[in-house]
Amino acid sequence: MSTSTAKNHSVYLQKILMASSQEEVKQNLNATFNSLVAQNPEKNIIISFTAALIDELALLSPTNKDAGQWSNIHMARIYLHQMRKKAEAAFPLSLTTYV
Repeated sequence: MSTSTAKNHSVYLQKILMASSQEEVKQNLNATFNSLVAQNPEKNIIISFTAALIDELALLSPTNKDAGQWSNIHMARIYLHQMRKKAEAAFPLSLTTYV
């Protein structure tokens, strides 16, 4: 993974951890995917991005997070799996795919 990609993922991880609710987690992820699709509608980009973010979330330890953060992590993982399935099924991707 490139350094810029790792930096991008760390930004998204921070947004997930700092979200005040599970709904905010979903909104942040929707905005992220809409941005990605606008920049590059190729589904492989979306699938690889979601896979990498899911992997990074799986590496987080509950002992280092509070209950709200851990809840956000679980919601993000569930939602990312849903988004990935939509990306795998949809071609071409559109901005409305993720809303």
